[in-house]
Amino acid sequence: MCQDVIETTAKNVPGVSAASWDKDTKLFTVSYDSEQTSLQAISDSINVSGYDTEYNTATDEAYYKLHKCCYYRDPKVVEDHK
Repeated sequence: MCQDVIETTAKNVPGVSAASWDKDTKLFTVSYDSEQTSLQAISDSINVSGYDTEYNTATDEAYYKLHKCCYYRDPKVVEDHK
């Protein structure tokens, strides 16, 4: 579920042609047209959906709208997903 939200959110940013998040490595790969968007705009969109990026942190309000199984800041949830 988390992977789908992150990828779909990024792909909805105008100029993004591909987005892929690897849940095991925690690496996000994105292809985009730099004349139409920026990494910051993509990051902002992901933050609005409730997920942190290396550039910004999602607001608590956005984070707590996630399904509880996606609470990646909670060590117990992280442990349960290993």
